[in-house]
Amino acid sequence: MFNKKLYLQSYFSICLFILFALPYNNLIANSPVNHNYFTNITSGGSIEMDQSICFGETPDLLTSITPASGGNAALPIEYLWMRSVPGVSGWEMIQGATGETYQPEALNQTTAFMRCARRAGFTNYTGETNIVLITIISSPVVTFTNLPIAAVNDEVLTFSALDIPFIQYTWDFGDGNTAMGSTVNHVYEFGGVYTVTLSTLDNFTGCSFSISTEIEILGPLPVAYAYFYSEALDNRAIVLHWATSTEEQNHFFEIQRSDDGINFETIGAINGQGNDTENGAEYRFIDDAPYNGINYYRLKQVDYSGEFAFSETVSTTLEKEGTLDYSYFPNPATEQLSVRLKDVQEHETIITISDLRKNIISEHLVTASSIKADIDISNLAPGTYIMSVNSRRIRSVSMFVKIGL
Repeated sequence: MFNKKLYLQSYFSICLFILFALPYNNLIANSPVNHNYFTNITSGGSIEMDQSICFGETPDLLTSITPASGGNAALPIEYLWMRSVPGVSGWEMIQGATGETYQPEALNQTTAFMRCARRAGFTNYTGETNIVLITIISSPVVTFTNLPIAAVNDEVLTFSALDIPFIQYTWDFGDGNTAMGSTVNHVYEFGGVYTVTLSTLDNFTGCSFSISTEIEILGPLPVAYAYFYSEALDNRAIVLHWATSTEEQNHFFEIQRSDDGINFETIGAINGQGNDTENGAEYRFIDDAPYNGINYYRLKQVDYSGEFAFSETVSTTLEKEGTLDYSYFPNPATEQLSVRLKDVQEHETIITISDLRKNIISEHLVTASSIKADIDISNLAPGTYIMSVNSRRIRSVSMFVKIGL
């Protein structure tokens, strides 16, 4: 918490203490006046007022209740604004903030402001105002927990966000339709790229928040599927089965796999039948190197013109022998994520934290002699993350949610 009283009772003047460390040429004004016969500011004046705002909002103008005064009135007054944030030692100058009033930019953390003053031509800012504190109201930042990124028209899609008490959820699907609730379903009638926006209102604090993403809706599929499913084969591989009832200009299928149901990679391809409007065809593909745990699959059907469409997503869970058994908590987490292995491993284990786009954020080593790791996630932005636990032989993937305090 920011202690205004402690700052005010500091032995040194804040303005003088900071500015003594600056180069002289940055402080002294160009003035022909002989300052041996003049005096500097004796009062820094006062500003108003303390504010409480929501995350990301722009504060009100910091106005001057009284200007600086004292010293020789024949010399104009020069101002300089400074700021400080909790947890960071000292104050910093705000570049370009040299007026009697100051308009802060949008803030994402609690910040203190103060104004310094001097008579033109003097080296030191000898006047300082009271401290104004702008407090950011603590309000949860809502994140998506399920979000389709591609689908076809007339398909029922489920959108969901982290369910938090006292939060009101409003979804705008970008096609003129809206819905209320943390989890909603929606059907797009036509193909196209739509912007999905989730707006939330914290009924306890009155703060609002919004996030947006794009979803691509494809028109009618050039292939009609009779079935598509996956199954485990001897607990070592996964077999995909699908069949079409009709095909039109079908060039080939890409087989795509994911360990989180969001980010997919292509693991193979099979040629289509071209044009077959009556009989269709049956297909089979073996994934002989699946992930340990849940494997998600979809088909990317590509026609001869290069246009494509995705199938529905299917999944199969594979428990390989020697699975690395572990637990992690809490979920959602705020400051720390604790990972506990069931047994001491023969080899070291690497725990990797990544975002949903699989960009690696951090890696953590668990030595062969240890069974636990406490991972600091305090610097992560609120959202959903991927945790990969890797030993010498296996790989296991989980997801966790980081929330703000």
